[in-house]
Amino acid sequence: MQRSAPSNRKNDVVLAWFAPFGQAAMLAGQMLNPSNLLAIQFVQFRSSLRWMGIESLPLVGLSAMFVSLALSIQTIIELQKFSAQDMAGMVISIGLLRELGPLTVSVAWCARVAARLSGEARDFAGSSTDFVTQFALPKYLAALSMSVPLGAYGLVIGFATSALFAPHLGVASTHDYLSAAKPGIKDKDLFCYFLKLILVNPTIGVFTGCVFGRYGKGGRSEVSSNAVTAMFIAAMFFNLVVTYAMYMP
Repeated sequence: MQRSAPSNRKNDVVLAWFAPFGQAAMLAGQMLNPSNLLAIQFVQFRSSLRWMGIESLPLVGLSAMFVSLALSIQTIIELQKFSAQDMAGMVISIGLLRELGPLTVSVAWCARVAARLSGEARDFAGSSTDFVTQFALPKYLAALSMSVPLGAYGLVIGFATSALFAPHLGVASTHDYLSAAKPGIKDKDLFCYFLKLILVNPTIGVFTGCVFGRYGKGGRSEVSSNAVTAMFIAAMFFNLVVTYAMYMP
């Protein structure tokens, strides 16, 4: 018996790591059930729109501004070494659209979503069906709805900040910055940006919050911490998967 104890503990650790995947799959199956879709409670949907949308504007706007400024400084300084600073617009726009926007601004918003939903899900006392129709599905629809304007808002703020700040770093003018950025932006880049911000990351944020809040062990602070940690890991992985699928030959 003593020899089997370490093996049992190892199995428990493995199960603890993979259990959320099964719980998320089960939750997704319940959310896709036609009967649950018809029984959705829109009160939760309306209540979530405000804090996911309007109340998140400062987070999205400031994050986009700071990220674009940091990227502009680093990019223009390096390009100046080769007297190519006027090409900064193309490099910065590609970086913001393909990776930095989704991995910074979007993931920061998803961390807010996952942390709050995990706490609210922890307090939900209804059945599994009630949890889907009255909590998980309305929250998911609200997140998808708000990710559209927030994604566009963050893109405009970030790009405008970089364009206005670039002349102070060595770019000839904002016009030259925009002229260099325009040919560098492809339809694929815009699709990649909005796919990650509108579908991939909000899905990860909502599901991690719901799963860890509903099924996780421990108090509110522990499940919130675990939800945010899992959200970051999943977001990094699935953003990489999307990038690989879209840009690798």
